[in-house]
Amino acid sequence: AYTDKQLRLYSHDGEYTVLVDEVRWQIDAIAFSPDSKQLAYATTNELEVINLASKRNTKLLDRVDGRISNMIYSADGSVLTVVGN
Repeated sequence: AYTDKQLRLYSHDGEYTVLVDEVRWQIDAIAFSPDSKQLAYATTNELEVINLASKRNTKLLDRVDGRISNMIYSADGSVLTVVGN
């Protein structure tokens, strides 16, 4: 197990790209957009989206009430549905 707190995207040949240098909280859910251009991830306290081409993060929620357990994009990628408790 890694202890450096990086969020990494691995290819099938084992190469990886670091998307986030230091994730501050445990990651509870992830979702790729249908066009594979974005990756949304939810932590204990935040919801962020990463543009995979530019590696830029956009914070959608700064405080999450409860825990996000699942996420899914709509077919056209315009809506991110979040489910939690």
